[in-house]
Amino acid sequence: MAYPGVEIYRSIRKSKRKGKAKKVILGDSVGNQLFSNTITNDSINSLACNQAIGMVGHFLLLNNYIEAGNKLDVVYMVFSPTTFGNNL
Repeated sequence: MAYPGVEIYRSIRKSKRKGKAKKVILGDSVGNQLFSNTITNDSINSLACNQAIGMVGHFLLLNNYIEAGNKLDVVYMVFSPTTFGNNL
């Protein structure tokens, strides 16, 4: 059973794990629809969740991922343009 914000908590958990992925995807619900954070992939780790956490939240997810000891080659940001107008 899903609960409100389940995609956010999933991204937080994933951001704190060490993995093999050298590519990370951050994004809002559009990013999560295109690159679901429920799918496990060795080459790409999707931390996309939704707009509610703001850009600061996406930065914190990326920071968690790096602090977990993961090495990155590239970070992709997949957002709807309206997300950048969200003044949190």
